[in-house]
Amino acid sequence: MSSMKEKQPSSLGAVRHDLLARYSVNNLECAENFDVVVQDHVHDFEPEGGVQEGFIEEMASAYWRMRRLSAIENCMMNQAIDNTPPDDTGINRITEAFSSLAGTSKYNRLNIYEDCLHRRYHRTFRSMLTLSEYRRRKARIKKQEEEANPA
Repeated sequence: MSSMKEKQPSSLGAVRHDLLARYSVNNLECAENFDVVVQDHVHDFEPEGGVQEGFIEEMASAYWRMRRLSAIENCMMNQAIDNTPPDDTGINRITEAFSSLAGTSKYNRLNIYEDCLHRRYHRTFRSMLTLSEYRRRKARIKKQEEEANPA
């Protein structure tokens, strides 16, 4: 089987990857940057087969969305900092900005969503590890059976 990382433009198959990008990347984001995230995951995890490719899709999408949430949080903090007294010290302005955001429903939802994506990413990662271990165990058993019963 050829290595997943050798396939272009993404290793996930053009149609499948286009669908993934369509539902992960919004109109103001760069699809090429998302492609880099997918390719980095493919390179690091080297999926074997459709199930692991699906895991890669899930992980890359969750990772991309977590980065988006970090950018949103940063924007929210900068806007809140802009509403603090400019003559105050930096840490006091940051603290006041954070305090003004911490109790808002938007900020709390952002953190809940981020936690959800983080759990999704790591749950999928654990599933990928479990499948890899299953395949290794299956290969060991097959090898042991072949050694015990030579043809």
